[in-house]
Amino acid sequence: MKKTAALLLALLLALSLAACGGAEDSAKDTDKSSDTSTDTAADTAGPPDSGALTGTDPAEDLPDPVLFKTLNYIGDTDKIALSACEAARLAGVLEEETLYVTQQVEDQRWFDSSYSLGVGAFAALFDTGNGVPAMLFVGGGKPLESWAGPFDMEAPYVAEIWFFSAGELVRMPVDTVQIYEDYLLLGGYYPDGSGYDARVYPVHDGVIDSAPSTYATADMWDDPSYGVDGARTGEAAFDAWVETWAGDSPVGFSHGSDVSAWCWGVDDAGAVLRVLRLWAGLDGTERSQGAAPYTVQTLTATETLDTDFGDRKMRTSRQFVRFDAELPGYSYVDGRAVAALENARRDIGGTLTDDLGEYEYFDDITVSVTYDDGKLLSVASSYEYFGGGVVDLGTDGRVYDLTRGELLTLGDLVSGQEYEIREAVRQKLMETGWDNDAYGSELDRMSLEDFDFYLSPSGSVVVCFDKYEIADGASGYFEVELPRSK
Repeated sequence: MKKTAALLLALLLALSLAACGGAEDSAKDTDKSSDTSTDTAADTAGPPDSGALTGTDPAEDLPDPVLFKTLNYIGDTDKIALSACEAARLAGVLEEETLYVTQQVEDQRWFDSSYSLGVGAFAALFDTGNGVPAMLFVGGGKPLESWAGPFDMEAPYVAEIWFFSAGELVRMPVDTVQIYEDYLLLGGYYPDGSGYDARVYPVHDGVIDSAPSTYATADMWDDPSYGVDGARTGEAAFDAWVETWAGDSPVGFSHGSDVSAWCWGVDDAGAVLRVLRLWAGLDGTERSQGAAPYTVQTLTATETLDTDFGDRKMRTSRQFVRFDAELPGYSYVDGRAVAALENARRDIGGTLTDDLGEYEYFDDITVSVTYDDGKLLSVASSYEYFGGGVVDLGTDGRVYDLTRGELLTLGDLVSGQEYEIREAVRQKLMETGWDNDAYGSELDRMSLEDFDFYLSPSGSVVVCFDKYEIADGASGYFEVELPRSK
C-alpha cells in the first residue's frame, strides 16, 4: 500500500510539473551507482554546465517567504525569487530522490533479513546570489541505534547538488562538500588519511563557477608533499590554505569510509518538500501573504562559574517561536512564548551575547516548527545540558489546534483507548532495542497527558522520551512514530 500511494503521489506531482515544462530534465543522471564512490574525481570535476541560475517563468505573486524561515535556509529569505514552477521542479526531484533512497533500503532489507537501517533523506536550500536557491540532497541508510546522531548515515547513500542553469535543472554529484555563503568547497581529506584534494568554486549572481578559483592537494604518505594552485609548497602554506577555505561551514556532507557518512546544517527531506510544495501551490491550499508568520528568537548569555576546578564559562541559550499575527490559535501560543521570553530575560544569568561558540558548560534549548498546515501547528523544543559529568538531553513537543487555540493531547491525534495507545508506543520502543522487561513499569505509570510528542513534517505523531525518562542514561533518548488518526 505504501508503494502504491507513493507512486500515485509521484504521478500527481508529475502532472503538476508538466505545466511547468516537464518533470524530468535531460541533464538528470539516473544511474546512482557512481554516487557511493569515494573517488575524488567527483570532487574536482566542477559543475557540468554553470550559468545564470534563472528561471523562465514570469514574475508571480509569491507566498510569504516566512515559509523558508522554518528551514535552515542559507541566505536571506526575504530575497527569495524562486518561481512556483521552479519550486515544483525542485519538489519533484526531492520526492524522486527520496523514493529512490527508500527503494534502495527496502531492496537491501529484501536481500538481507539482518539489515537494520532505516531511511535517511536530508536536504538543504542555499542561495546562489540571485534569490533562486540550489539544493543539496543527501540520502542513505539511517542507523536505528540510539547512539547514532540525527544526520548519520550508512551506505547506500546519495549526495548531490541540484541547481538551475539557464533555466535547466542540473544535477551535480558530490563526494565531500562544504557549502558557504559565496563558494563551495568540494573534496577534502581522503577517508583513509593518506592525502588531501579540495577545490573552491565561487558562487555569485546566481552562478556556480565551472572552474575552481583555488585548490590544494597533499600526499601524506611517508614522505609528505603539499601543493597550492599547482605549485609545490611547504606544510605551513598548505595549512594556511586549509584554514582560510575549509573552516566550519553552515552546510555540508562528508564520510568516514565507504559505508559511513554524515551531514550537517540540513533539514529532513520531508520538511523541505513540504515548503517547496506549499510555495508551488501543489498542496491545493490557498496561502495568502502573511500566512504562518512565525520566527525563531534566540537569547544567549555567558556566565563565569566558580567551581573547585577554577572558573568555567557556561553558555545558556534559549530559543522561542514568536508569532506576529492575531490568527486563531496563534495568539494563544504567542502569549506563552512572550511570557517565557520575558521570564528568561529576568532569570538568565551572565552577559548577553550573540556568540554561540564552544564552552565547557552549556545549557541550550532550540526550537523548530515541525508542522503547520493552517489547522494544526507543531513545535518541537530540544534541550541539551552539560554542567560536568554527563550530557543530559531530550525533546519536548507541543501540538496546537489553530482553529480553536487549544493544546492537544496524544489521545486527540492517535486512535484507540489509553491502554491501546500505550501498547502501540511500547511495541515501537521495543523495535528500537528498548528493554521492556527492565523499564516497562516506567511506561506503565505514564498517562496520555504525560507523553511528549510533536508532528513530523509528513504529519505523523512522534512520541519522544528524554534521556533517563524510561531507561538508563546509557540508552540515550528515544523517539517513536505513530500514525495520526484522521
